[in-house]
Amino acid sequence: MGPPTTPCLHQPVDLMDLTVSLPKWKALPKHIQEVVIAATRQHSWDQYAYIQKEDVAAWDKFKEKGVQIIRLSEADIQKFRRYAIPMWFNWAKRDALAREAFASQLAFMKTFNVGYVTDSMLVDIDGKTKLTL
Repeated sequence: MGPPTTPCLHQPVDLMDLTVSLPKWKALPKHIQEVVIAATRQHSWDQYAYIQKEDVAAWDKFKEKGVQIIRLSEADIQKFRRYAIPMWFNWAKRDALAREAFASQLAFMKTFNVGYVTDSMLVDIDGKTKLTL
């Protein structure tokens, strides 16, 4: 676990995905497309709510089993980021698709509501060179 300011360094997101051949999708009547979209969204929210509920219950189960929950300190998180962020850029530069995926994730992590990464963090391990894709 991260510190209270960053409860989790990584949290899986298990929202529903439905993949359909585009020609087959376009062949469906509009009202059927709308039903499928609504059902997928509803299932996604139901699944998300269930996972959140189970996550809360899991903490008590961990405690009952004597599992020690360790929260990383802010200093640990800063050290982790210092090494991890340059690695992200390194791996992203190895492949065009990886670069595209990382650019999307980086933009998301920099948004105001997430705020996990700031431009000032996007430097090499020594903190001197700005990292770019």
